Amino acid sequence: MRILGISAYYHDSAIALLENDRIVFALQEERLSRIKADSAFPKLSIEAALNYTALQTGGGGGKLGA
Repeated sequence: MRILGISAYYHDSAIALLENDRIVFALQEERLSRIKADSAFPKLSIEAALNYTALQTGGGGGKLGA
């Protein structure tokens, strides 16, 4: 099972993607937006996580379930 943890609208928005209870990807939004302490919704980080998982699985790995 994949779980996407999102921290947003406060100091340093970030995401973490877990797969089978292991962290496979984590990123702070400021790394991509280049805005110090970015508190916006971490859209760029989520896109990066989906792209990363698609590369790791050879294609359709970018799908997350609710």
